Amino acid sequence: MSTNPSGSPSKPVSGGSSSTGGLRRGGGRSSGRSSSKGDYIGAESGSPYGYRDPDCEALEMHLGFRYGCQEIVRRLRAEPNLLPASIRAMHADDTMDREDRIEMLRAEADHSLVREVMTLTPDTWDEISEEAQHQVFGYLVKSMIPVGRPGQPPSERFLITWRIPDAHSQ
Repeated sequence: MSTNPSGSPSKPVSGGSSSTGGLRRGGGRSSGRSSSKGDYIGAESGSPYGYRDPDCEALEMHLGFRYGCQEIVRRLRAEPNLLPASIRAMHADDTMDREDRIEMLRAEADHSLVREVMTLTPDTWDEISEEAQHQVFGYLVKSMIPVGRPGQPPSERFLITWRIPDAHSQ
């Protein structure tokens, strides 16, 4: 799972379904047989027969976001100047995807959202809007990917790449 810079987890990829009418990749009709990986819409490399369970992916993204939020609160407690430094780092990031940058800048045009983000403390994390949490997530977290199996502790399951490296984990 990865996140975009606004902190929103990337949308899950849906697997093929009966509602596709038997359409194969490339627009042709299938014979009803699925002979190899990638035969149908939604097929993805690395998944058995290209199938991905959207419910499992949504749950994994939610778990990753919750873990990321816990880590953000931990870091904000330990590093009071982390948020402004991360905002500066995000604005200076030349590798940031153009669409993600546009989304972050649009969010920054909402003055009430910016006020909510800038007055955030670790103690008020649960009181701010989910939109503000996503914005803060995008400022602090450059990327987050699953590296472990379901059932593992979140710290072993998800790898967070911070905009400002975590001094305590080095």
